[in-house]
Amino acid sequence: MKKFKSTLEIAQQADLIIQPTGPSVDDCEPAVKEFHALKEAGISKKKLLFVLNHLTTAGEESNAREYLTQAGYLVLNTGLIEKASYRHAQNQGLAITETIYPSLKKQAQKLIDEIIDKI
Repeated sequence: MKKFKSTLEIAQQADLIIQPTGPSVDDCEPAVKEFHALKEAGISKKKLLFVLNHLTTAGEESNAREYLTQAGYLVLNTGLIEKASYRHAQNQGLAITETIYPSLKKQAQKLIDEIIDKI
């Protein structure tokens, strides 16, 4: 309960709440429950946004996107595929846009640009 209270206090002050989630039901279900709880506590659904990460196939991305949108929430169009290079960059204190692979940099920047557009 204390954790949710802290989350709620932050959500009340935030312009946008972005929750990353993996594509499995075990990832999506608790994420949706958290957003439901925020909504029930008075947080506008317009402020609640999911971003999919740890994606390995187009099919799992599609299924997760469908699950989250059927729950009534927005999901960014851009997701992040599962790549050790993103973790490696972060382990070095770098942003995911600072990975050494141009295609992964481009995907990460596309995600960031989409988030900025939502603000």
